[in-house]
Amino acid sequence: MSITVIQQPYTDFLKEALSFCDTACGKYQIPVLMISTRQQANNLLIKMIQDGMLIDPCPPFTSVIVAIKKDIYALRANARLKKLEGSSLMFCDRKQMSEDDLAQLETGDAKIVIIDDLALVPSVDFLDKWAEEKGLKVIVRKD
Repeated sequence: MSITVIQQPYTDFLKEALSFCDTACGKYQIPVLMISTRQQANNLLIKMIQDGMLIDPCPPFTSVIVAIKKDIYALRANARLKKLEGSSLMFCDRKQMSEDDLAQLETGDAKIVIIDDLALVPSVDFLDKWAEEKGLKVIVRKD
């Protein structure tokens, strides 16, 4: 089977997807295509970094040390994203994808496709068949 279905909340899935892409694209130069159905994936990742969602949550109290630590983590996260954008990470932003949309989708050199919502793409059976035909490994999030 060429598809892996992960049942996980959206934000947790994106955190792990970014970490995975950091390793796959940045370190090993494995091309990855991320299909985002909620909003533009690139803008979403930038917003998550700005909101501190991709870094360890800071304690509810404020202090100079905590603020400095948060700034340092934010700079590291921004650097990671810039590194990924310059590597083999590709984005496809669609609110929903039909079987025809997937059949016509240009996957480039991608070996792995990450989809953020199974409910907005064709069935698992179709995705598995599509992945086999294209020679891809698909990772998809399910609520």
